[in-house]
Amino acid sequence: MPGNPQVSQGVLNRLRASITFQDHSELNVTPPFLARGMIRFAREGAATAFIPTATGTVTSGEPFLMVTIGLELLKTQSLASAFESQLQDNSVLGKCTVRPDVSTGLAPFDVYNTAIETPGEMTFDGSSPVYPLTLRGYMLANNSLWP
Repeated sequence: MPGNPQVSQGVLNRLRASITFQDHSELNVTPPFLARGMIRFAREGAATAFIPTATGTVTSGEPFLMVTIGLELLKTQSLASAFESQLQDNSVLGKCTVRPDVSTGLAPFDVYNTAIETPGEMTFDGSSPVYPLTLRGYMLANNSLWP
């Protein structure tokens, strides 16, 4: 009789997630600067285009995917003020690295041409510490397409 096929499910660590900026280290985001929603990472678009033919499809890999990064910074801390100053000066941030909440499994994601896209709505009634931001950029995909 075979043994238990159970595979370890791993461990999440909310104190591991972070964002580091290559050219703006003063904007690096670590867990102590974040509200409970922390960091969200969404890739958008198709990694592969499927082009219809008469009898099937032709595939065409995309060389990049757009990325949206949602942040819930604490407006009670200086990092929110630093992002607000950056937004007012120049919303373009350049390359960043997003580290997930795991130490095994997923590797960090490099995001290029990152910029502040949307400063979110804030509540000023003393009930929420959140300074919401949406960053956008792109990540590379299908690297084997390059000659």
